[in-house]
Amino acid sequence: MLSPKISIIIPLYNRSNLILETLDSVIIQTTKNFQCIIIDDHSTDNSFALVQNYIKNDKRFILKKRISKIKGAPKCRNEGIDSAISNYIMFLDSDDLLDPICLEQRLVFIEQVLNKDFYVFKVALFNPENYQAHFLCGNMNVKNDLDGFINYTGGWHTSSTVFRKNFLKNNHYFDEEAQSWQDVEFHIRALLKTKNYLKFITSQPDVYVRIADHSRISNTNWSYQKIFQRINSISKIEAILSFEDKKKYQKQIFLFYFRYLEFSARNLNLVEYSNLKYFSKLKNRVFTKSEFVMIKYLDLQNFLQRKNYRQIGSIVYRIIRLFYSKQLAFPQKKIKLKQAILIKARFRQYN
Repeated sequence: MLSPKISIIIPLYNRSNLILETLDSVIIQTTKNFQCIIIDDHSTDNSFALVQNYIKNDKRFILKKRISKIKGAPKCRNEGIDSAISNYIMFLDSDDLLDPICLEQRLVFIEQVLNKDFYVFKVALFNPENYQAHFLCGNMNVKNDLDGFINYTGGWHTSSTVFRKNFLKNNHYFDEEAQSWQDVEFHIRALLKTKNYLKFITSQPDVYVRIADHSRISNTNWSYQKIFQRINSISKIEAILSFEDKKKYQKQIFLFYFRYLEFSARNLNLVEYSNLKYFSKLKNRVFTKSEFVMIKYLDLQNFLQRKNYRQIGSIVYRIIRLFYSKQLAFPQKKIKLKQAILIKARFRQYN
């Protein structure tokens, strides 16, 4: 049996309603010489049994339960990296889909320019109601990719990249403490570690990422732990930047902290809000006049919500958004595809 050319790593947790569709998209790949590693995060539904039955006659698939006591997708992906036997590794979420030509397209591009540490390809967002993709996920057109990730004007999805296995195993694993924004932190570390990568801007989107309502940011579903994880990821990104980059991105990093502290100010108690404010290094920082106003706004919002003056808090919220709307808007724009991709038609074509 030939050694597989590429390994696909899928973290799995309670996806019994979606995982088989994801694996179907792997099975119909035009390139058959692959390894697919599914690391189950100790699902509490029947996801593990479903996958076990699905792959029982196909040796290209490996199903394992997470070994470590550390829970989460980052740890599952890291255990998948350690199990991979291919020279190249890519990551796929358990509710997303590969285009039938995904592996073939990626390997053809890679073989044209060997010896890069990683390669970046286009990924599209799809609507699960009609299985149509109208927008790209991320923006690869920016010249400075570090700038794109931090300024939120560029960047790419976890499934966009194919890594050389040796690059990952040489101390470039996912941060296992990060339960939020781990893909952004992971790719920023990669960009700081190497310039030896290539983006295939002319490639066709070959992974389809499911648009899910539960993933959208709102002011009502952010717990202390969730906000802490997001702020912790930003803090780790800030810590690995050079002195020059910290100065360059100081304003943007402040805005990231501010956005998530705003959720805590409007929803958490004083102790939790103060802890997050202190942890984000904003408590004793020297602010610009604009930043000082924004921090005082956070303090006022937390006071108003604790006193149950939510109507006044809403008015204050509208005022600050009116004056700082341009600063606070996430600048990243979805790039519309010239023509929608009809995913089910693509799958029927190759079945």
